[in-house]
Amino acid sequence: MISRNYTWIDQRIEHDELEAARAASLARKWSELKTRQEERLFKRQADVEDYGFTGPEPCEECERCIAGEFDQCVGIVDFEKKRSAIHDDENMEIEIVERMLDEMGARMMRPYEHWNEDELMMEYMENRYEEGR
Repeated sequence: MISRNYTWIDQRIEHDELEAARAASLARKWSELKTRQEERLFKRQADVEDYGFTGPEPCEECERCIAGEFDQCVGIVDFEKKRSAIHDDENMEIEIVERMLDEMGARMMRPYEHWNEDELMMEYMENRYEEGR
């Protein structure tokens, strides 16, 4: 699991150990949720690349399949609804943790912050080869 951390939004405000521990706990929870979501999506992509699997095959027995509307097959529609519900639930859990962190005055660190780089430096590094600069 990739360990992601939090940072305080306003670095000038002092936070006690209890707040720091709570923020660290929320950051671990966010990291677990995000890792689980990413692993599920990576597995799905690997299934597509390795096996060509994108979902269940049409049953060819329901009304929609008989009518030739295979994308409206009951099995496929149910599969997509379940997959969408799982994705929505994961996003909702992540959003709840982010809101809790925000209420404490914290947020998850951006990837470049883990490298101890500042925002202006990263912007320069990303844009330094663009024309007209």
